[in-house]
Amino acid sequence: MRVTNDLVFSAQSAGASANSSAVYTGYMVTASVQATTTSTAVGTLKLQYSNDPGSPIERTVPTNWSDVPSASVAVSSAGTYAIGKIDISYNWLRLVFTYTSGAGNITTAYIHGFGF
Repeated sequence: MRVTNDLVFSAQSAGASANSSAVYTGYMVTASVQATTTSTAVGTLKLQYSNDPGSPIERTVPTNWSDVPSASVAVSSAGTYAIGKIDISYNWLRLVFTYTSGAGNITTAYIHGFGF
């Protein structure tokens, strides 16, 4: 079994929309997200996937992204937000914050994965 806990946002401004870097998930079968904010920012956190070929060894940078169905959470104030466990079969995941209003930071955000 393989378990990962990838830090994808650290002190990320929540005063504008942002995309995390890509996390290789070719070996994962489930994933979840936990993010902490210290702000009055309002927006949405969502997971996106890419099935672009490649791997971290090949230094691949995926360019084609789609939303993971039912993998988003509304952010409305300071606190901890989660996207619960999802089954995955994608090569890459990333976390997207879509800004609506307010200001502050996404203190930390992790994509947690389980695979083989």
